Amino acid sequence: MFDGAQVKPSPTIKLLGVIFDQGLCWKEHVQQAIKRATKTAIALSGLRYLRPEQMRQLYQAYVTPIVDYALTVWHNPL
Repeated sequence: MFDGAQVKPSPTIKLLGVIFDQGLCWKEHVQQAIKRATKTAIALSGLRYLRPEQMRQLYQAYVTPIVDYALTVWHNPL
């Protein structure tokens, strides 16, 4: 109860950009990261007249950090 209103628990919580769920499965966080990275990669693909080195640099600057954010928290190498 909070100020007379009942507060129901949420199945997920977002903290510092990482989505935690009750089982710590990270499924929703990974799906959101993939969705954002795909959207960014599609936007970059519209830049047609760039050299491959330039496209790689843009990819590493914009797409890779989206996927890598908080990787040490949600990635389980085992």
